[in-house]
Amino acid sequence: MTSSDLSYDVRIWTVEIRNGARRTTYRVRWFVGASSFTEQFVTRKLADSFRAGLLQAASRGESFDRRTGRPRSEAVLARADRRWVEVAREFIDDRWDDFSPRHRKSTVEGLVRRAHGPRRLSDATAVRHPGQHEPRLSSVVTGP
Repeated sequence: MTSSDLSYDVRIWTVEIRNGARRTTYRVRWFVGASSFTEQFVTRKLADSFRAGLLQAASRGESFDRRTGRPRSEAVLARADRRWVEVAREFIDDRWDDFSPRHRKSTVEGLVRRAHGPRRLSDATAVRHPGQHEPRLSSVVTGP
């Protein structure tokens, strides 16, 4: 997020009651710069809570993202909430074509080790007999 994507010009409207054919919804509307944003909620309390969060961020002097309309702190939290698998997938997608075959293999092995944690691979995949070597991680990923 660059500084041109952020704005301190924020206007937050009151909660609007929207009487629909099926049910009543509550809409929070706010502006960041010239862009308008809305969020709808099923209950008034949810809408008030969301609006209060926007007001608190604005009163703290937080900048808002012009693209999403959300406070910068929410954008940082959203990135932190991404699942590890999504981050790993993006990492592989970005670099796969530049990796040599051996580097691809070792990268996948490392990611599998990270995904399965520090436990021993043999505990998770097979019963070991005395004198039997522990299976290599690559055989689990790519087959025997």
